[in-house]
Amino acid sequence: MAALTTYGEPLSHEELVSCMHTLTGSQEVLDVLPADVTAVDFACGLLGFENALDSEPVEISAGA
Repeated sequence: MAALTTYGEPLSHEELVSCMHTLTGSQEVLDVLPADVTAVDFACGLLGFENALDSEPVEISAGA
């Protein structure tokens, strides 16, 4: 959680709460986001992305 409030384009605590509320419906950041969460855990568990290492490669056609 500290990385979200310090690195890159840091979020204030209020912005983080607002984002988590939008994503999960919860106003309590710690209810949905543990203090030590990995990027993969965040992407898969909270955002619903699949782990790229667990899925088959996606073929992209030029005409699509």
